[in-house]
Amino acid sequence: MELKQNPFSLYDFLGYFIPGSFFLYCLYVAFSLHSKTQSFYTTLSNYVDFNRIEIYLPFIISSYLVGHVLSYLSSEIIERYSVWKVGYPSKYLLGLGYPKYYDVAEPKVTRIVIRTLFAIVLLPITLIDLLLGNLFRLRELYAKPLDSVLVKLIRSDVEELIKMKSQKYLEPEDLKFGNVDFFRFVYHFCVEKANNHFPKIQNYVALYGLLRTMTLISVIFFWFSFYFLFSDTNITIFPLAFFGLLSYILFLDFMKFYRRFSLEALMALSSIINHETPA
Repeated sequence: MELKQNPFSLYDFLGYFIPGSFFLYCLYVAFSLHSKTQSFYTTLSNYVDFNRIEIYLPFIISSYLVGHVLSYLSSEIIERYSVWKVGYPSKYLLGLGYPKYYDVAEPKVTRIVIRTLFAIVLLPITLIDLLLGNLFRLRELYAKPLDSVLVKLIRSDVEELIKMKSQKYLEPEDLKFGNVDFFRFVYHFCVEKANNHFPKIQNYVALYGLLRTMTLISVIFFWFSFYFLFSDTNITIFPLAFFGLLSYILFLDFMKFYRRFSLEALMALSSIINHETPA
């Protein structure tokens, strides 16, 4: 399969430029509003002055670079938290169960402390999920396994792919389902074979990357709002509540597209293997 990668792809735009520009814009407005010398109207009218062409290029370059930093941080914080909480979509989709958040390997104390710090940093997500997520069983919506028939079908296809690709290197006892990082095999198999599925898979990658980064940005401005609330008597609780709720909604949206990305790859694998396997 021949892939033609544009110099500036959809993922660059959605994954880096938009989050970076949004972050810089919100950061500018937040500190300007916190200043005693400028009103909201003055700040906004000065910043969106399109006659100042000289700010465009530095702003675009800065947004793109900041977007890269935020994307990396979001993968290390938001995505890692989601994996600790419900596991990889490729695994819970196939009925391999959810992990326990504090079920950690050695050194246990260090890992428990790190996961606790993550939960505190992501307080708007963890708190709302604790209060509303458990009450309304939201995990069954954003991390729902497939039905039993699909699970059996796709698991057998994954096992067949692993055996086909790795039987020269793995012992028979190593080929147990779940003991292998099978989704890497699945994804690269789809890149090679799934011409019809690959554009959709890439769109899901771009969307979940965007939403993952926007989730982190919302969490950052939640803490900015928390700081401003206690350091400036003119700031109300509205920004704190807004960014807190926005963080959780974006997190749910990220989880939805993360799941769809994994599901599309698994379904592509199953379609190809069942099409190529003789009856």
